Amino acid sequence: MKTLSTTDRKEARDRRPKALEAIRAEIDEKLQAIGLAPLDGGWKRDWAFTWDDEGKAVAEGLEARKELAKTSDRGRSVLHFS
Repeated sequence: MKTLSTTDRKEARDRRPKALEAIRAEIDEKLQAIGLAPLDGGWKRDWAFTWDDEGKAVAEGLEARKELAKTSDRGRSVLHFS
């Protein structure tokens, strides 16, 4: 159990993901030090980018934005009433 050093619920919810990641990293380090697999078993997602390569993440985001713009314009039809 660890404190998030706040009494504000919203602030605690905002801090929770980083705190959990720090706990997982600490546990993984200790497991690996004794020759065991990390908590996730070494699984790496292959369906999403990581922020390790910021340039790649930005390029993928810009490409996705282009695709969304094309898609939203394709099906759009405007009806005019007089």
